[in-house]
Amino acid sequence: MKDRTILKRHLETYYNIFISISAGARKSISRIAKDIGHTGRGRRRATISKYLQDMYERQITFYPNLLLKTFENPRWKAFFLKKRDEEEVFGTFKRLSGHVSYALFLSGKYDYFITCRENTVDFDQFDVEIVRESVLYTPIFTKPSGWNRTFEDASKKICDLTFEKGYLNRPKSGILQWDDLDCKIFELMKGNARIEYTKVAENTGVTSATVKRRFVTNIVPNCEFAHYFFPKGYKYYNQTFFIIHSKYEESLVKAFHLLPCTTYVYPFEEEIGCNIFHRSINDLMTMMEKLKVEKVIDSFSVFTPLRYD
Repeated sequence: MKDRTILKRHLETYYNIFISISAGARKSISRIAKDIGHTGRGRRRATISKYLQDMYERQITFYPNLLLKTFENPRWKAFFLKKRDEEEVFGTFKRLSGHVSYALFLSGKYDYFITCRENTVDFDQFDVEIVRESVLYTPIFTKPSGWNRTFEDASKKICDLTFEKGYLNRPKSGILQWDDLDCKIFELMKGNARIEYTKVAENTGVTSATVKRRFVTNIVPNCEFAHYFFPKGYKYYNQTFFIIHSKYEESLVKAFHLLPCTTYVYPFEEEIGCNIFHRSINDLMTMMEKLKVEKVIDSFSVFTPLRYD
């Protein structure tokens, strides 16, 4: 109970820190403090460091990640897979997850949703069938302005919106012009864009100044930052994965910003995948069905993630 009281009292500060870092993944603690108005006599920079550490420990947020933008080469693909037989379905998921960038173990007509670079995984060795596949455009991770609302309240707000027709933009560039050092820096920093340059330098054999220069000049222009916010902690929520067909993609994704938690959006070639965090499947499905009735959504398929890596 005491822990929950502390969380509630500081939740607005946590959210403001999240927004500050979302606007600049490598902002210093001093800059974050300035952004959220935590400056002046009696306000210590160490307090912001403690808040940020609390957020990581409670899994209210995670380190900001680097996401490569969409390129013709390397090209990222999304796959929905089915195990050819019913043996070792979960064991296959565990083996698959070690070879791909992201994996969901699903309950539904597909067993797995995975993302990876094209032609980097031999699916035959896992005895799985590719049921559907698509180019994966740069994923979107929403900044949840509904962090202080219940899911029920937020979903009602979404259903009351006026939606405009329009698909998500799916930009794509040509060939990624990185050398081996750029690729190595990206691999070392993609899971934590705030990692110290000195630590990256220790694993690349170059100076921290070179790492910083390469990061700012070569890495950042070719990447997006992904940041996440879960007011009550990541593990508190249930997850439901949707494949959505809609002529209102852009407005729909914008509406998902009103939810309490970050929504993961995966733009495919002809639809979008959405992983929505919630506490009530009834409230979630009520919202989705109403959006379908209102013709905002043409159709959707729904899956329950059983495990995510």
